[in-house]
Amino acid sequence: MQKEKILEVKGLRTHFNTREGIVKSVNGVSFDLHQGEILGIVGESGAGKSVTGFSILRLIEPPGEVVAGEVNFRGQDILKLKEKEMNQIRGNKISMIFQDPMTSLNPVLTIGQQIMEVLRFHLNLSRKKARLRAIELLKMVGISSPEKRIAHYPNQLSGGMRQRVVIAIALASDPELIIADEPTTALDVTIQAQIISLMKKLIKERKTSMIIISHDLALVSEIADRIMVMYAGKVIEYGDKRSLITNPAHPYTTGLIDSIPVLNKDQARLKQIKGLMSSPLNLPEGCKFRSRCERTGSNCVGEPELKEIANNHQVACHAAQLFSEELMKGVG
Repeated sequence: MQKEKILEVKGLRTHFNTREGIVKSVNGVSFDLHQGEILGIVGESGAGKSVTGFSILRLIEPPGEVVAGEVNFRGQDILKLKEKEMNQIRGNKISMIFQDPMTSLNPVLTIGQQIMEVLRFHLNLSRKKARLRAIELLKMVGISSPEKRIAHYPNQLSGGMRQRVVIAIALASDPELIIADEPTTALDVTIQAQIISLMKKLIKERKTSMIIISHDLALVSEIADRIMVMYAGKVIEYGDKRSLITNPAHPYTTGLIDSIPVLNKDQARLKQIKGLMSSPLNLPEGCKFRSRCERTGSNCVGEPELKEIANNHQVACHAAQLFSEELMKGVG
């Protein structure tokens, strides 16, 4: 049975006006998300992942601007809402887990004050009830002695504990959607695993939807139901996790998977994708990945559109689409 669609992004474009020119950080991104589903957005730095997440919550500041597109949350285009109306959604219906907990937490307020602020603003709880609920949230995210920790400042906590506090704040108003922007980047591998396990557990229990943004495809594949690969501001591959990981169609996705170390396999060197992403101020015509691609051929003319090559699997690659068409002809 198809789950209810809670988010639909259509043709989202976010540009930054700089002295050197216009940077098209997000250039026509479209996707959807269903209730209880986890979508992973992956790609290297500069791909447009985080800007996509910030655009959904309307957190883009000048010189950045969302210039086109729709962000339909529960059937309502939130890009058209007034800021006062948006404040009732941001942090309430849709919350965000930011990349670095040390900079996203206020260093001069206790963690209790910061959790209680969300509860009092969005749920209109009394100070006493907000404090009790804050203690419950800290316990829920695995912080020991929450009655004592609630009076601590961020600098008194470890990196892993700070990230748990950020997750508690994100869950405080029981949101329908959480956007997690590189939630484990600042943590060591052991703590990363604990945080990912915690997030999976909480999302499943609360039937909350999530968008997790990361450069780490291995990490995303641990938690996501579907994966969206971005490159130079565009979606280049999009599909369910199993299909995308076992049968990657775009050479960039293949390169990301091949660069993941395999522990039970002897490898002299890790494979790497040659070259670097082009400057967003000087993107090439046609396929943006062409200069780094090992499959470039005579059919790679013009910019490829995102097309379905299999059930729940889309790709924007001339070579992959041609191969899919030939395969279908052979089957037919």
